[in-house]
Amino acid sequence: MVRLPKLALYCLRDELERDDNVALAYRKSLLYLITRALERERDKPVLGLQRDHKKVKTGPGLKVLISKGSKGGPTTSTTHGGFDNDAHTLNDIMKRILSPGKPPHPFTKAELSGF
Repeated sequence: MVRLPKLALYCLRDELERDDNVALAYRKSLLYLITRALERERDKPVLGLQRDHKKVKTGPGLKVLISKGSKGGPTTSTTHGGFDNDAHTLNDIMKRILSPGKPPHPFTKAELSGF
């Protein structure tokens, strides 16, 4: 079995999770669709949901980072589809890769808009 020494999991605060939607077909996030409709057991804990991250058994080295939206922090994404366009998230990932250094050319919000 291969073990990762460190893993960061970027998640949405539960309020943002409930405000997200799946292609306007389901008015909550994909993770709520999975736990409420696609699992045999209703509301089965899912890693990635803030409400469940302490219930799901994980190994050492996992760091769960919860987005508070525009309030700052390592991620400011407000949707699941937004993590890869969020300058805070991408810069935090780069800091982890370059540890202990900072990215020489950090991502900016302006260069990531429109994607």
